[in-house]
Amino acid sequence: MAASASEVNKALSGLYGHVRRLERDEPEPGETREAALRAQAEIWDLLRDMRTVMRRDLGVTSAPLLAQPSGRTRAVR
Repeated sequence: MAASASEVNKALSGLYGHVRRLERDEPEPGETREAALRAQAEIWDLLRDMRTVMRRDLGVTSAPLLAQPSGRTRAVR
């Protein structure tokens, strides 16, 4: 689980820096709003993977419902 958490932490930290540089109007090469949105979507995938590892480590077998930004719910895998 530590590897998953480390990967998520690194991705979140990177995205935070990206967004802060955009806010200051000092982006690094390739840092655009669209690139930040893509990175954000990829982080959701990392979070789902980490959640799966955590649930397996805890022995949780049923998938609870998770509210989505759209307002709909879905089972967490």
